[in-house]
Amino acid sequence: MEDGGIMNALYQIWLVGMVIIFLAIVWWAFRPKNRKKWEERGRIPLDDKEG
Repeated sequence: MEDGGIMNALYQIWLVGMVIIFLAIVWWAFRPKNRKKWEERGRIPLDDKEG
C-alpha cells in the first residue's frame, strides 16, 4: 500500500460529502415551496414598524 493512500481516500470522501451537503442546501433554498417565505423575510429590513 502506498504512503498517503488512506489520507487520499479520506480527502476524496470528505470532498464528495461537502459537495453533496452544498447541493442539498442550494436545492432547499431555491425550492419553489420556500419562495413566499424568503420573499417575506427579505422585506423585513424595509418594514417600517416600530413598537
